[in-house]
Amino acid sequence: MAKKRVGNKKNQTSVLAKKFHEFAGAWREHIRDELAIHNQLLKKKRSLNQHVRDTVRIHHKFFAKLKKL
Repeated sequence: MAKKRVGNKKNQTSVLAKKFHEFAGAWREHIRDELAIHNQLLKKKRSLNQHVRDTVRIHHKFFAKLKKL
């Protein structure tokens, strides 16, 4: 049995586009944070242990944002 779709096709597309743009914004912010942490490691401003902790923290922050989307 096919599910009934609510609203018209244009409205469904705009909702999908909005969700995609929200995800893209969160992804860009996540990548910006990741690059900052990796650059600090490469410039020897962070130890590997600090780098791993910061990376895990950034990933948890990103996953929390994804749950809200």
